[in-house]
Amino acid sequence: MSIPSTQTAWHLPEVSQRNSPSALRQVKDAKVKQPGPGEVLIKVHAVSLNYRDFMVATGRYPSRVVKHANLIPTSDGAGEVAAVDYLSYEEASTLPCAALTAYNALFGLAGTPLKAGETAVLEGTGGVSVFGAQIALAAGAVAVITSSSDEKLAIVKKSIPQEHQSRLHLHNYSKDPDWAKAAKSVSGGIGAARVLDVGGSGTIIKAFESVRPGGVVSAIGIIAKGSAEGDLGSLIRNSRGIYAGIIVGSRELFEEMNRLFEAHQIKPLIDRVFPFDQAVQAYQHLESQKHVGKIVIKVA
Repeated sequence: MSIPSTQTAWHLPEVSQRNSPSALRQVKDAKVKQPGPGEVLIKVHAVSLNYRDFMVATGRYPSRVVKHANLIPTSDGAGEVAAVDYLSYEEASTLPCAALTAYNALFGLAGTPLKAGETAVLEGTGGVSVFGAQIALAAGAVAVITSSSDEKLAIVKKSIPQEHQSRLHLHNYSKDPDWAKAAKSVSGGIGAARVLDVGGSGTIIKAFESVRPGGVVSAIGIIAKGSAEGDLGSLIRNSRGIYAGIIVGSRELFEEMNRLFEAHQIKPLIDRVFPFDQAVQAYQHLESQKHVGKIVIKVA
């Protein structure tokens, strides 16, 4: 949605100049205030009147917050969110599933949220894993992100603010398949507090080799080729790690996550935005696994 710089609005003067509804004046070029931190911009489609609104228009409403000049009156209405703080629609579209899944995996398990200084392992450079790295780093943790491509790892690194990069570790498993050993090394031999396992059976063994006692391996995806080889049950018992299935997250967690995003101005990493009539190509690009971060289809 294109956000205009001006709007037509009804204004009320300063309270001492209000004696009847005729004090209302229509302003053709009222400035549209852009949303600040924690604010949204609403495109109002209709308003309904309450007796309170008449009292405001006639200067009789006993609240200081409605006494200033250029007040836009009324209190009940319906509309749509036209702008959300610092994110575009394309960026905001990536948050409800991928970002929330990562946030839930890092902080949602009761009693064991990821803490500053702890290590999180993120498998691959898709949406959930990149969000996991961004969120973990914003929270003061260490992030280990894996990929078979130096080029993809470089794109992720470029998206991370400079002040967090000393806690970001990149591991190319096509050059060194033992990313579990790398995770242990980064964490001082302890192991990761969190592993976001998006690979499934093809990566689950390495995930539990990476996790520390009491740490959590979150079962999120099944994109890796191959199957688990060895005694997985014994590995889980011996690691003393927790295996948790993650399916997105709650509204409460989503609101909590959004506060973190706003506080740290986290920007989703978008690989490519496809126009609406290229939905098939967008799916094909996803299938190719050549992307880094999120793929978006622009609807309107």
